[in-house]
Amino acid sequence: GLIILYSLLNVVINGTFDFQVIKSYLSYILFYIPGAFGIIQILKKRYTNIEIIKIIILVTVIQAIIIVLMLTVPGIKDFLFSVLRDGSIRVEKNIGSGGFRFLGFAFNSTWDLAIVQSVGVMLISLLFKLDKKEISIKNTLFFILLSISVFLSGRTGLLGIVFGFII
Repeated sequence: GLIILYSLLNVVINGTFDFQVIKSYLSYILFYIPGAFGIIQILKKRYTNIEIIKIIILVTVIQAIIIVLMLTVPGIKDFLFSVLRDGSIRVEKNIGSGGFRFLGFAFNSTWDLAIVQSVGVMLISLLFKLDKKEISIKNTLFFILLSISVFLSGRTGLLGIVFGFII
């Protein structure tokens, strides 16, 4: 709430009329956070906490596979950009960044994708800590794949990798 008020004050004082930042913060409070808690509550009715962690990890790994495929196979990148509503803008930004950024299916920008991917890294670390049987080649490869996708998505996610190692 304080960040929203600060952003609003910034817009009013500077007279920029750029409400995009305020809209993003407000969306987190009104939609993303309640939606996330709601989805978890629904999942808790059917799955254990460990199973929920595995589901979230799997979703982030699928996104990481898409990111790595878009980087390594130009035909896949071209196809996926062609089906996105903002694909032409992403193509320009991707070319401008040397082909390494703006991959995957981030809703707004790549930094939020990097954060989600780093949450996957932290959850794998948590899974290792909670259940030693989960330390496997598959989960280690998931950790590495997610780390690669974090590097491709943005520097913001590096903190999540650090937290993953701390966990």
